[in-house]
Amino acid sequence: MFQPLSAYIGLSYIKAKRDNHFISFISLASVVGIALGVIVLITVLSAVNGYEEGMRDRFLKMFSHVTVSDSDWQLPHWEKRKRQVLEEKHVIGAAPFVERQVMLKEAEKVQATLIQGVLPEFERNIGHIEDFIAKPASLDSLKAGEYNIILGETLAKTLGVAVGDSVMLLSPRKQSFIFNEDGTRYGIYDGVRSTYDGPLSLAIDNMVWNITKDKITERMAVVTEEAWSVPGATPPPPPPAAGTVPDPMTDWIKGGRWEPANKAQGDLVNKFKKEHNMK
Repeated sequence: MFQPLSAYIGLSYIKAKRDNHFISFISLASVVGIALGVIVLITVLSAVNGYEEGMRDRFLKMFSHVTVSDSDWQLPHWEKRKRQVLEEKHVIGAAPFVERQVMLKEAEKVQATLIQGVLPEFERNIGHIEDFIAKPASLDSLKAGEYNIILGETLAKTLGVAVGDSVMLLSPRKQSFIFNEDGTRYGIYDGVRSTYDGPLSLAIDNMVWNITKDKITERMAVVTEEAWSVPGATPPPPPPAAGTVPDPMTDWIKGGRWEPANKAQGDLVNKFKKEHNMK
């Protein structure tokens, strides 16, 4: 019976003579080692492939596969762009969203995160995110004017909140300046009070706050320009006589003056005196 060379060599070592135990041990160890290596390799590859497939399915169910925006991450006239995207034969769903960085606060816990504003009726068409939302919450809870929010499990645990709890959302805006005067003060105050009823203070120059969770205490800082004068150790010099010009240079300055600069200044002063008939 014909046998390949590789099979012949392998069988020769496996079928070693009875008195050659060392070769038999080496053969057995090689076969067992190769078998264990193949078993471990198959097991690890199966685990990695399963983990990769599971993570991919989870991410693709929760996040969109492609994001379309302009260069500045904005997309005006999104309805028109949505229709254009859906015309592609490989696209089965599209939904608009807005995203920005915010701070979430609950009691003394503050956490930075990204928040997305979505339209529930379109969001259902692009994934299965609703399958991961804890009941009784759902995408239907996101209604205009009701200020509802859906948090991830990790973020909710960090803030220590559950379904039905309230959190404070702080959204930074572009820096802007206003004049706190009668023409603007009351309109700003009324606009803030339409959505916020907590402690409020409108700043003016040199105002300092002491802020607690219950109130804002205002006080005004006294700066040098507005402080009352205090008598010093050296009395001030008398005012210059009528029709004279006080010397702008003190003795200390004159002691280290630079002659060319002093001459240029002297010429200007003399010219000024002559034009105004001063001594």
